[in-house]
Amino acid sequence: MGREQFEAIAVAGGEPARAQVLGLLERVEAAERDIAKLTARIDGVLAAGSESSRNSSKAPSSDPSKTRAQRRAEARAKAKEWAKQQGGEPRKAGKQAGAPGAGRKLLPKDLVD
Repeated sequence: MGREQFEAIAVAGGEPARAQVLGLLERVEAAERDIAKLTARIDGVLAAGSESSRNSSKAPSSDPSKTRAQRRAEARAKAKEWAKQQGGEPRKAGKQAGAPGAGRKLLPKDLVD
């Protein structure tokens, strides 16, 4: 049924309007029950899927095994982090020995002994 038909029944009133309202209420209640069931199911899946030996008391052997690609991706990420941690902060340009303008200003040759 279209919106115009619902409006015509509502304007006419009486038993057809009452029956239509009751039918719509039943559909809304059924949809709310379905939503509650699906929400509970999603919560259960999320709770079960997020547990591992790192965030629960489960044994490490109960963790799902990783694929080769996952292990390699983790190793690359660790290596990248490790490379970032090595050494200090890069020096500013012009402050390094031998860089143009490094050190103190030199006097002109005619002023030097």
